[in-house]
Amino acid sequence: VGIDVLWHFKDQELKPSPKYKIEARGKIYKLTVVNMMKDDEGEYTFYAGEKKTSGNLIVAGGAIAKPLTDLTVAESQEAVFECEVANPDSDGTWLKDGKPLSMTDHLRSESDGLKRRLNIPVTKLDDMGEYTYKVASSKTSAKLKVEAVKIKKTLKNLTVTETQDAFFSVELTHPDVKGVQ
Repeated sequence: VGIDVLWHFKDQELKPSPKYKIEARGKIYKLTVVNMMKDDEGEYTFYAGEKKTSGNLIVAGGAIAKPLTDLTVAESQEAVFECEVANPDSDGTWLKDGKPLSMTDHLRSESDGLKRRLNIPVTKLDDMGEYTYKVASSKTSAKLKVEAVKIKKTLKNLTVTETQDAFFSVELTHPDVKGVQ
């Protein structure tokens, strides 16, 4: 004696599942599409007996809200890649030159709200390459350039009298080089 109410998407009836949450409270009928992806885009239709209403869903932006940017650092300096995701609960993967990275003391992954960071505390020349953060069907990439540290001004020969201090000075191509005492 009641009327059938149904939700449809892509000519398929939607049933309650981890993907679709369907609620009915009095006169209000709700459909929640959980964890939106690009393939959830399209027309959703609600049927109440002979009557129907439709709405088009567009998935904007994607999972990455703010992309990575290219970095240039001197060898031994810290490099930090940072991007922002649209969903704070999303888990992603870091890649270097297309291959998944495993986290070590040399590579650290950090999540802070919407921010996702890859930290290389002490860079080496072989850290150069393209780094990618991949989440859901979205990804962002940036290049890391590591510059070799060179001596700009060399040591000069000194002659000092016994008991005096001798001062040697060297200038490098980059400031704040780690490993200098």
